[in-house]
Amino acid sequence: MKNFFKQSTSIVLTVIISSLVVAGAVYASYGGSLTAPGGAPSPQFYTLESIYNRLTTNTTDTLGNHSLSTTTAPAGSFYTLTQLYNAIPTIDPTKILTGTSYLGIPGTIPVAVGNTAAASSSFQVISNQPKLFITVPQGYYSGVSSVTVSTTTLPSALLSTGQTACYNSAGTVMSCTGSGEDGESQKGIALSYTDQGNGIITDNNTGKMWQKCSVGQSGTTCSSTGSSPDYGASQINFYNATTTCKSLSLGGYNDWRVPNIQELLSIVDYNIFSSTLPAINGTYFPNTPTDDYYWSSSIYASNPGYSWSVGFYDGSTGSYDRTGTLYVRCVRG
Repeated sequence: MKNFFKQSTSIVLTVIISSLVVAGAVYASYGGSLTAPGGAPSPQFYTLESIYNRLTTNTTDTLGNHSLSTTTAPAGSFYTLTQLYNAIPTIDPTKILTGTSYLGIPGTIPVAVGNTAAASSSFQVISNQPKLFITVPQGYYSGVSSVTVSTTTLPSALLSTGQTACYNSAGTVMSCTGSGEDGESQKGIALSYTDQGNGIITDNNTGKMWQKCSVGQSGTTCSSTGSSPDYGASQINFYNATTTCKSLSLGGYNDWRVPNIQELLSIVDYNIFSSTLPAINGTYFPNTPTDDYYWSSSIYASNPGYSWSVGFYDGSTGSYDRTGTLYVRCVRG
């Protein structure tokens, strides 16, 4: 009987030892270690509440705000592991860029392709004023975090007349204070232009592109083929004016046309004196003839055989028989 108990005890110890060895092997296979820690565990840690708040509200906490110190009683309640699991957000692969992953979920957003073309394409975003024109390089940009764009914001107000001075009844410049004149309020967007260096002047406010020279003129100063008063500008009838603008190829553009009356008036500068004629910015539109009017494409409603016109001598408007001859400056946009 003694030998039986001795043998049974040996079997039990063998089973226990074998179980411990197997358990240790299993534990070790999951990255654990049976080696005792080299020192005491850290007395500071993140709580379940810290983890829960980070998952649900992205609230950060500082390691060490909590302690194993027994000077205070532990909280009576806490977030469960189930609550922590349920607080983990669902990962949407369509919001992650291809080639990257988040929490083990690979992204499906395609990277930019076709971004090697030197040319550019333009599109217009129209909502409320102001309007925004955006030019971006050709290619597909789905998933790209940023794209450098050049923008032109159109004005949400009328253009300024350019007038900054005020005058008394004798025509002498006076103080604008209390005058109620345009020169006092100076309302509207200030006139602004850019010379593209290719015979085109861009209105920075309206986005319109204008011929720097009137039809018939050429050269950087628009006077290489003539002198005052027309400086070589041609006077043609309305029908030839429309044909001339339609056939114009300038700066790589072929969609030129005769401007309407509002467009033509938008480049009048009313801040003129007898010594600074014509009523247009001479830096950007040099040698503009002042001895006659310019065609617009707007028909004079009281007499459809006439069109509205603008004289840049003083910015006045009138109507003119379309079979007659006037100057013309083409526009696009």
